Amino acid sequence: MLKIDRTFVQDLPDDENDKAIVAAIIAMAHELKLKVVAEGIESLEQESFLKEHGCEMGQGYLYSKPLPNNKFIELLKWPDNIVPFKRPS
Repeated sequence: MLKIDRTFVQDLPDDENDKAIVAAIIAMAHELKLKVVAEGIESLEQESFLKEHGCEMGQGYLYSKPLPNNKFIELLKWPDNIVPFKRPS
């Protein structure tokens, strides 16, 4: 698995340099048969760009704020909540 740092995600999809870098990172990871997870996703626009370029998973405030251990353990009891790019309803 390859993880894309939030510093590359935070200005998507507006920053042309970050768009090119992230697209290249995802393409390189796929050539190496690696799955990709992006950190720091905060907007639907960021999520959309990443999905369109083949990023399989994401994490960030768009999905959930950081959780204390007991809340995280509760979340794990419901596997339907742990789906790539799924936001809580």
